[in-house]
Amino acid sequence: MAKSTHNHEETSTVSNDSDTRTITNEDEEEKHFRKVISAFLYYKTLARNRVRRAFYSYNRLSDSHKNLVSNYETHLAQLLKCIDR
Repeated sequence: MAKSTHNHEETSTVSNDSDTRTITNEDEEEKHFRKVISAFLYYKTLARNRVRRAFYSYNRLSDSHKNLVSNYETHLAQLLKCIDR
Protein backbone atom coordinates (compact mmCIF):
# COMPACT_ATOMS: atom_id res chain seq x y z
CA MET A 1 0.00 0.00 0.00
CA ALA A 2 1.46 3.33 -1.02
CA LYS A 3 0.42 6.54 0.69
CA SER A 4 1.05 10.06 -0.42
CA THR A 5 0.01 13.31 1.19
CA HIS A 6 -0.43 16.52 -0.78
CA ASN A 7 -1.93 19.71 0.71
CA HIS A 8 -3.90 18.01 3.51
CA GLU A 9 -5.47 15.47 1.12
CA GLU A 10 -4.44 11.87 1.64
CA THR A 11 -4.82 9.20 -1.01
CA SER A 12 -4.04 5.51 -0.54
CA THR A 13 -3.66 3.15 -3.48
CA VAL A 14 -4.25 -0.58 -3.15
CA SER A 15 -3.46 -2.78 -6.16
CA ASN A 16 -4.50 -6.36 -6.89
CA ASP A 17 -3.00 -7.59 -10.20
CA SER A 18 -5.04 -5.64 -12.76
CA ASP A 19 -7.46 -4.11 -10.27
CA THR A 20 -6.39 -0.76 -8.79
CA ARG A 21 -8.63 1.04 -6.36
CA THR A 22 -8.14 4.43 -4.80
CA ILE A 23 -9.35 5.03 -1.27
CA THR A 24 -9.62 8.75 -0.64
CA ASN A 25 -9.66 10.75 2.53
CA GLU A 26 -13.43 11.11 2.06
CA ASP A 27 -13.83 7.33 2.30
CA GLU A 28 -11.88 7.33 5.56
CA GLU A 29 -13.99 10.24 6.83
CA GLU A 30 -17.21 8.35 6.03
CA LYS A 31 -15.89 5.27 7.84
CA HIS A 32 -15.04 7.38 10.89
CA PHE A 33 -18.46 9.11 10.75
CA ARG A 34 -20.21 5.72 10.79
CA LYS A 35 -18.17 4.69 13.84
CA VAL A 36 -19.18 7.89 15.66
CA ILE A 37 -22.87 7.36 14.84
CA SER A 38 -22.61 3.77 16.00
CA ALA A 39 -21.04 4.89 19.28
CA PHE A 40 -23.98 7.25 19.90
CA LEU A 41 -26.57 4.60 19.01
CA TYR A 42 -25.09 1.91 21.25
CA TYR A 43 -23.77 4.12 24.06
CA LYS A 44 -26.50 3.24 26.56
CA THR A 45 -26.25 -0.52 26.01
CA LEU A 46 -22.46 -0.60 26.07
CA ALA A 47 -22.20 1.72 29.08
CA ARG A 48 -24.72 -0.34 31.07
CA ASN A 49 -22.80 -3.52 30.22
CA ARG A 50 -19.57 -1.93 31.42
CA VAL A 51 -21.13 -0.89 34.74
CA ARG A 52 -22.67 -4.35 35.19
CA ARG A 53 -19.22 -5.90 34.72
CA ALA A 54 -17.92 -3.54 37.40
CA PHE A 55 -20.74 -4.65 39.75
CA TYR A 56 -19.87 -8.27 39.02
CA SER A 57 -16.18 -7.70 39.77
CA TYR A 58 -17.00 -5.75 42.93
CA ASN A 59 -19.29 -8.52 44.20
CA ARG A 60 -16.51 -11.06 43.77
CA LEU A 61 -14.26 -9.15 46.18
CA SER A 62 -13.83 -10.30 49.75
CA ASP A 63 -15.62 -8.25 52.42
CA SER A 64 -12.32 -6.84 53.65
CA HIS A 65 -11.54 -5.55 50.16
CA LYS A 66 -15.06 -4.18 49.70
CA ASN A 67 -14.58 -2.18 52.91
CA LEU A 68 -11.62 -0.43 51.28
CA VAL A 69 -13.94 0.99 48.62
CA SER A 70 -17.10 1.37 50.66
CA ASN A 71 -18.82 3.91 48.38
CA TYR A 72 -18.04 2.10 45.14
CA GLU A 73 -21.36 0.26 44.90
CA THR A 74 -23.24 3.54 45.44
CA HIS A 75 -21.11 5.17 42.77
CA LEU A 76 -21.92 2.39 40.29
CA ALA A 77 -25.64 2.71 41.03
CA GLN A 78 -25.42 6.45 40.35
CA LEU A 79 -23.68 5.73 37.06
CA LEU A 80 -26.56 3.47 36.00
CA LYS A 81 -29.07 6.21 36.86
CA CYS A 82 -27.12 8.73 34.80
CA ILE A 83 -26.88 6.36 31.84
CA ASP A 84 -30.64 5.74 31.94
CA ARG A 85 -31.56 9.44 31.82
